[in-house]
Amino acid sequence: MINGRNKVTIQKDGDSATVLINNPPVNVIDIEVLQDLITSLSGIETEDKIEKVIIKSALAGIFSAGFDTSCILIRMEDRMDNIFTLARTVSWLVRSSEKLYIAEVSGLCLGLGYELALACDIVSCGDRVKVGFPDIKFGMPFLTGIPWKLFPESALHQMLSGKVSGVNSLNIPGLMPQGEAENMSRNFLSALRFYKRTKPRETNQLDGLISKVYDLGSIDLKGLERFRELIISGLEPPLNPDGNIDSEKV
Repeated sequence: MINGRNKVTIQKDGDSATVLINNPPVNVIDIEVLQDLITSLSGIETEDKIEKVIIKSALAGIFSAGFDTSCILIRMEDRMDNIFTLARTVSWLVRSSEKLYIAEVSGLCLGLGYELALACDIVSCGDRVKVGFPDIKFGMPFLTGIPWKLFPESALHQMLSGKVSGVNSLNIPGLMPQGEAENMSRNFLSALRFYKRTKPRETNQLDGLISKVYDLGSIDLKGLERFRELIISGLEPPLNPDGNIDSEKV
């Protein structure tokens, strides 16, 4: 049993389950959130009557500001290995499931939060959603093992550049306007679930697309934490007009 701190809750309604991430003020995904997600998603997998799982924020205006780098223990090799293992397990539970997973995204969706959303079958979001992986600018690696080769060049370029931008310009597979996913016909949902049941099952591996070779000393924890603090102060990332991090503010 993996124990977190109840930073993730589940609401059930018929054949649907809503997984709420609640870690104020900006829903950073720390180890406890990852542990809670694993416990919650593992439990949902045992319930045959649940066909659709919605992952969303319990906080207004933000999905997640990404992984919590405030813990200095992240510099320890075994600590980072644990983070990789937990994050990959969450992604695998979503991607390998026969259930339909929908990420309902609002506001900011950054870093590990963005990876979690991309692991879902459908990303449901409004016009004002901003996404990106600014963590890469501070030396933080991708954590979940998502198969990036399935994504269009525009989305990959934006991810690797560290820019934060509007989601609708990226042609992300499974992207749908907010509310549309919940209103899809049962026939369409059944077809998607049939596809998930019949496709080859994924394994909990890195898919050859992410390496565990990283330099812990190169991660700018202070810079990344300062970036998070600026988001907390105004719920807006400190960016230049082109979407890059404003180095004068961080």
